Amino acid sequence: MGGCSSSCGGASALRRAPAPDGKLRIAAFVDAAGDLISFFEPGFVRVYERADGQWTSISETPLALQRDLGLAHLKSQLKGALADLEHCGIFIGQRLRGIHNVLLEDMGFHNWEGEGPVLAKLDAVAEREAEAARKAAAACGPCALAEVTAPIDAAPVKVGDAHFRLHLTAVLKSHPELNSRQLLIPFLNAGGFERLDIVCDHQPRWLAQELDRLQLAAVAEPLLQGRREFTISIGRRGESGGRGEQLKG
Repeated sequence: MGGCSSSCGGASALRRAPAPDGKLRIAAFVDAAGDLISFFEPGFVRVYERADGQWTSISETPLALQRDLGLAHLKSQLKGALADLEHCGIFIGQRLRGIHNVLLEDMGFHNWEGEGPVLAKLDAVAEREAEAARKAAAACGPCALAEVTAPIDAAPVKVGDAHFRLHLTAVLKSHPELNSRQLLIPFLNAGGFERLDIVCDHQPRWLAQELDRLQLAAVAEPLLQGRREFTISIGRRGESGGRGEQLKG
């Protein structure tokens, strides 16, 4: 079984609520035979539920991502395929990298990678999730918490050609000594990007004024229904992209 591809420091804050009946559900991207595949192939988002020690497929959604139509379309496709996966916060795929991993994290999933038949991986993933939960529950202070929570990189992460992303909410939780101005102003002033996506739970009060000073524009778009967080996409005026609301001061 492959490793966890989520950012450990921010994943717990984004996790979806478990099923009210206590049954564990895991989503996976597989082919028709049930083997794990990457998002570069057409396949199925299949949800498995464990009951009495047995895993059963309870839903299946076909998905063939069209990467040549741009990031906004890719994001819309993935959200559409996963929007109805209630009470499922774990996702398994093959080679979950870059923007695919980012989008899954934004939707509240804790991601794992693997190869081969998914049914052979589910118990291992469930055990690792349970172990991580036990460690988190046992963490009773700052020192214990540091053992199970890795600090998040405070700099924006490159996710595409001149395209960067910063999960501001998670970074501020991991680095309480910093503020949003310290994290963003140097990057904005330096330029060198065409798009910067900021995931946050509120708009920084200073941001609109700074964007005006730098001749930049931004739009805000909610991540997922029922979630407080949203994405602010920043770019050159007329090129910030997205279908959300224009950012206002």
